[in-house]
Amino acid sequence: ILMVFDRWGQMVYFSDDYQHDWDGRDLSGTPLEAGVYTYKIQYRYFAIPNPPPGTPGALKEVTGVLRIYY
Repeated sequence: ILMVFDRWGQMVYFSDDYQHDWDGRDLSGTPLEAGVYTYKIQYRYFAIPNPPPGTPGALKEVTGVLRIYY
């Protein structure tokens, strides 16, 4: 899951099927204004490669800051 938030904490982007580069657009497809945004990535980590179907992985989370400028 990828979530992007503006400086007021409003979610401006969300994807639960993230498989490509995010292009800096909001949920409606409008390019975001230049500025600073925070992101949160949540994913499942599996300690073994190719785990059997249904194996629960550990939920991990990464957060950070990004800047959009034109």
